[in-house]
Amino acid sequence: RGWNRNGSPGEWKSRWTPQGVKIEMDPPGVGNQDASPRGWKSRWITQGVEIEMDHPGGGNRNKPPTGWISKWTLLTGLPNRALFNDRLGVMIDKTVAEDSLSAVVLIDLDRFKDVNDLHGHAAGDQVLKVTAERIQKLVRSRDIVARLGGDEFAILQSKIDFANQTEELSMRLVEELSRPIELSGGQRVRVGASVGVAFCPQDGIQSVGLVTRADTALYHAKNNGRSCYAMFEQGMDEHVRLRQLLELDLSSALDAEELEVHYQPRLNMATGEIVSYEALVRWNHPTRGSVSPSEFIPVAEGCGLIVRIGEWVLHTACQAAAREMGTRSVSVNASPLQFRDYNFVEAVKSALKASKLDPSRLEIEITESVLIADDQRALGVFKALKSLGVKIALDDFGTGYSSLGYLSRFPFDTIKIDRSFVQSIGWDENSLSIVETIIRLGRSLDMAVVAEGVESLEEFSALARTDCDEIQGFLVGAAQPVERILYGAPDQIRSILQTEKKLASLRKLSTEPERKVG
Repeated sequence: RGWNRNGSPGEWKSRWTPQGVKIEMDPPGVGNQDASPRGWKSRWITQGVEIEMDHPGGGNRNKPPTGWISKWTLLTGLPNRALFNDRLGVMIDKTVAEDSLSAVVLIDLDRFKDVNDLHGHAAGDQVLKVTAERIQKLVRSRDIVARLGGDEFAILQSKIDFANQTEELSMRLVEELSRPIELSGGQRVRVGASVGVAFCPQDGIQSVGLVTRADTALYHAKNNGRSCYAMFEQGMDEHVRLRQLLELDLSSALDAEELEVHYQPRLNMATGEIVSYEALVRWNHPTRGSVSPSEFIPVAEGCGLIVRIGEWVLHTACQAAAREMGTRSVSVNASPLQFRDYNFVEAVKSALKASKLDPSRLEIEITESVLIADDQRALGVFKALKSLGVKIALDDFGTGYSSLGYLSRFPFDTIKIDRSFVQSIGWDENSLSIVETIIRLGRSLDMAVVAEGVESLEEFSALARTDCDEIQGFLVGAAQPVERILYGAPDQIRSILQTEKKLASLRKLSTEPERKVG
């Protein structure tokens, strides 16, 4: 009812509802008609946190007190980092005193930057709100959910009976946060999240150390492909330290000209000619020597360097194709992070323009993970690339969950059969049947089929008896620097192809009906 003209308090309450958090205050004291009273307190409980704040200086009764703003995030209604740190200290003290178990769960959104870049900050805010709501639905009433800043969230789990309770929560978080979010404009985005966990007291009883170890586990999860979780384990600290050193060295490797592009040939099975090359990046470290791509590519993806490295590989490969490969084509891999980068199509245009390479001689290879993240965005990029005249290949076909569905929806030019099927084709009839089925499928969709990882004569001979368009692997040739690339197939390969062609002709003649004489 406000305050009377004489300044004596009436019986009134103020209430604010920031993002679903209700705060009621019944302050005694003295004030006037236009201002809240002086010298009062507010006390309320939300997310299991009891907060008491002093309000010594009055203020506008239609706005929340300054103390509230300094402890909570207005966008999501969640505690901020300051309140998280305060409650973390309380949780640790209680855990140690009660000889119980508690956990710090850190959550980092995987593709939040893409949403901001592609759809704007309003869409980013909507994603943060939905994420906060989804997390809150998964936790217990006594758990505390906080937004630490940007796209980072955290959960404090106290009084846990078993560690697998937290592991189950982590699994559910990854699953729930991978579901698409529908934006106000009708677009659907998949953001995904990585989760890292540390337990108190086994992983630490100091706030900084416990959060650091949860962050180490989170870092481990991100470098294992994202959209997964990791529980802190002994030895992770050293693993992360070594990985961070590699990341530091990699950040300067491009400028120091330590990276190099090698080219692996692809053989046309009908003509026996080398018709294309796959561009593969190599790193010659000044002290460690040759670093395996399987080691440094995940590091580059984890720290975001893959976009810059990928653009460099694209430009280098296009230049090499234009100058050194005659009329042959070149195939360049695009990582999921690179493909989702808003500047990716422009990077392709730039590489083609600088090299003057015919766009039809460039092929971009992607994996199914690119499509799972945001298929609508991917389809837009596909159309833009196709309008340039660039070809697109689906790499590692057969290893994903939805490959067949993607073939009907996306305009691929090439299917690359995963090496796991090829390497057993010489002795496993099931693998041979799968390969033959993929080849027939490719032909029916007017897509070229390439078999990867061909390393033995048995594998090659089996493929030669099929209608596979091209093969690639060590048997044809290893990846080499541009000055040493292979221009012609090895004699042994040519010989086998000629023999198989003769046998195929004989088999065809043997199945033809006998001609009538006379």
